[in-house]
Amino acid sequence: MKNSATLEQNLLSIFVFLYGILLWPFENATAIFVVPRLIILGALVVILPVVRMASREDANLSDLPTALVRQPRYVFFLLAFIASVVLSVLLSPDPGHAWFGSQDFQTGGMFIILASLAFWIYSTGPRVPRFGLLSLIIVLNIITIVEYLGFRPLSFVTSVFHPLSTSFPAITVGYRGQLAGLLLLLAALPLYWFKGDYTNWKFCFLFALSVAGLGCTTNSTALVALVVTICFIIVAQFRSLRWKSLIVVTIAIFSYNSYQYLKPVNGYFYSLGWVKVKSESKDAENTLTFSTRLLLWEAATRMTLARPVFGWGPQTYNQYWFMYLPKAKADRLFRLELGLKPGQKMARLNDSAAYKLPNGEVQPVILNYLSSHSGYLDLAYGHGIIGTILFLALIISALIHLYKLSGKFFIYALLPILTYGIYLTAWFVTVPVTGIAAVIFGMIVSDAIAKLRTPKRATSAPLT
Repeated sequence: MKNSATLEQNLLSIFVFLYGILLWPFENATAIFVVPRLIILGALVVILPVVRMASREDANLSDLPTALVRQPRYVFFLLAFIASVVLSVLLSPDPGHAWFGSQDFQTGGMFIILASLAFWIYSTGPRVPRFGLLSLIIVLNIITIVEYLGFRPLSFVTSVFHPLSTSFPAITVGYRGQLAGLLLLLAALPLYWFKGDYTNWKFCFLFALSVAGLGCTTNSTALVALVVTICFIIVAQFRSLRWKSLIVVTIAIFSYNSYQYLKPVNGYFYSLGWVKVKSESKDAENTLTFSTRLLLWEAATRMTLARPVFGWGPQTYNQYWFMYLPKAKADRLFRLELGLKPGQKMARLNDSAAYKLPNGEVQPVILNYLSSHSGYLDLAYGHGIIGTILFLALIISALIHLYKLSGKFFIYALLPILTYGIYLTAWFVTVPVTGIAAVIFGMIVSDAIAKLRTPKRATSAPLT
């Protein structure tokens, strides 16, 4: 049975790495970045319970009710939330999108249920070795930096969707903003793993590499989340960190801004013809994105008020947002997105519009908003009051359970959860990123040990 338990631990660790890097060379973004991950996530949910039962001595199906009763309290809220997801989908005016999501993102009810079950599997299982996550941190960040230099090592898979001329890195995710969310989550892990032992060279290496990769995405939401997380840990643990906090701040500042030193190198490679991509960086002072999101958030709020109990079903925003935004504001949203000048003529109907180009030609356009660009508003309009309350109860119950196990180290365990939670205020659930987040949060819960004792010199746990 010991071999079965070891097999489960290794499978759980390898799965994290595979989920983070898995690509499939098909002809569209969904098949490349999303479908492979949904397949292995479903396989995990089916196979791991069987492996876990095999690792228990004298385990049989008759023990299942007893095992369920002995589950932590947050599991019951998780099952209740899953039930509310099913109800929201069944009562949705668009059950097809509510079940399976849009063609590009596929974050409907099926994915939410699979991710929730994956969290359950990881959080109630054995301690998972960290070699899978360690490998993922190193591989993803190195590829991101290499892509920012202009090279495209994954072009043999991604070139169909992610052309060689694209000026931002997207590696195994497909979109710069989603990549930022994934690298942000991974950047918070060293802060958690080393638990204040921030003079350790392993921490310095992992944190510097993670933040450098994150900087190459130049994503303002991820930057805000990183800054808030660092400020939080410094303030909360200042008495124990003291001067060590300067190490964290120094590494974060220099590593995040390293893209500014990589950009001239990319330009040099481009001038020599070694690469075909001239990398860009997003202007953090540009307020256009924030202006459009305010309008998207208003539409999501109005949708929530229109169906407050069970909501519209997950990922149905694109079908209804234009009905819940005043005409003048919807027109303004289109003009902002299209970059139209004052006085430039435009006519809009629902999510479609046509506008005049400077040469007099008429250009038709359709704007697809697959999310309100806020994970919390997506939760509210998609699942209503019932789903939102149950999800909050799940989070609070899981955090209480984690606090009881972690004791004084709870603050460190909270960091990855806090980081991704801040990111979701202005971003949204995606298969490549949220699936990893659910797994990591489950690992944090399973990794927590009751009655932790503080070592005299180092408080960090081994990385393996």
